[in-house]
Amino acid sequence: MGLVKNRMAHQKYNDYLICFDLDGVLINSMEPAIRIFFETMGRELGLTYDFRADRKMWALAPREKIDVLWRDEIRRRGITQEQIDKAMAIYQKGKMEANIPALPYAREAMALLANRFENIAVVSGNANFMVEGALKKLDVLSYVKKITGTDDVALSKPDPAIYRKTVEYFNLLPGHTLAFEDSSHGIAAAKGAGAKAIGVATGVETFEELQKTPADAVLHNLSELTLDLVFRTLRVS
Repeated sequence: MGLVKNRMAHQKYNDYLICFDLDGVLINSMEPAIRIFFETMGRELGLTYDFRADRKMWALAPREKIDVLWRDEIRRRGITQEQIDKAMAIYQKGKMEANIPALPYAREAMALLANRFENIAVVSGNANFMVEGALKKLDVLSYVKKITGTDDVALSKPDPAIYRKTVEYFNLLPGHTLAFEDSSHGIAAAKGAGAKAIGVATGVETFEELQKTPADAVLHNLSELTLDLVFRTLRVS
């Protein structure tokens, strides 16, 4: 983990915002979570899909997956919102109980940036309580001043509303915001809100795929993160 010693080592910035996605950036949950989701939807609602066929779809929030994949089938079969809510609660419980590990360097990356930036947020396509629980398991919740999840917006990524809401909470400039995302959906959401974005190839998409997005930089993993890269991306002087 790189450190930059010639940049006012003791200064902590409060006019910038650092945002982390959860799945695929901080925790190695993409395949375990997606497997639990589809197994639950199949068992509880009879809704099936070959989740291996389209990894980019994994980045959608769970309720958006339901709408995108099965909207017509749900209407045709008369599946009720109450049934969907019950299945979602079972999925959320299963994911919370699963042993999902932290990604390498996730804690170190958050500690590095929290040491220099006052405002840290986690912006996720999960329900807020699930994000909070994951951050507690990671022992990084103390770094985080704001969780923005599906409780806060009608549409998750790639819609930019989730980032706009986060930036508005801190009353900061969108251009003073940097997001770490593992998918083109997440990067599109951040950039659509006027934020900077760094792709991290530890989740849904490969390094080469993320290089084709409008990300300001792409990392193979968080071991490549340096303060100098963050300062350059945000143009901190």
